[in-house]
Amino acid sequence: ASYQVNAAYEGVDNVDVKEGTITITKSNSTLTLENVTLDYGESIKVTATTTGSTGITAKIGENELVVDGFVISIPVLDAGNYTLTVTTIPDEDHNPATATVNITVNKVNSTLSVENATFDYNDVGSIIVSVTGAETVNATVVGQSDAVVKVNGTNITVSGLNAGTYTITVTTIPDANHNPVTENATITVN
Repeated sequence: ASYQVNAAYEGVDNVDVKEGTITITKSNSTLTLENVTLDYGESIKVTATTTGSTGITAKIGENELVVDGFVISIPVLDAGNYTLTVTTIPDEDHNPATATVNITVNKVNSTLSVENATFDYNDVGSIIVSVTGAETVNATVVGQSDAVVKVNGTNITVSGLNAGTYTITVTTIPDANHNPVTENATITVN
């Protein structure tokens, strides 16, 4: 903005400014924000530090986020990398500023529970498996190439074993947000 001014220097009669122009330009507002790292399933509130602004807007891609003053609510996101773009809402003396930071969402381990199984020789044994973060599993009986192991989702059946005690190894096949995990259980064939 430009202003017309007249000025005099008090105490000195021979200094006089008539119709001078003072130009005041807006300066940029400032914005400070740090990268964010989360584990899958977490949400977080992040505070932006600014000067020369009355608020901020925030978005991930084209998705606007909820902002309360200078606090940004980061929702639960799938595992991966995202760009958070934040822009100041400037006061009357400042220009807007925009900053981008990275959001990294890490995979978490799937969970797996495998129960021990006992069955009679020439029967088919059923093994109970519970998982989260995976829809199916892989399973093998350690050191037993003659064992017939069938996996249907999380239902495992075992046959073809002689009487004895064996170890079955089960590994999750995780979804995109989880890491695989492996558990062992004992099979007893009477």
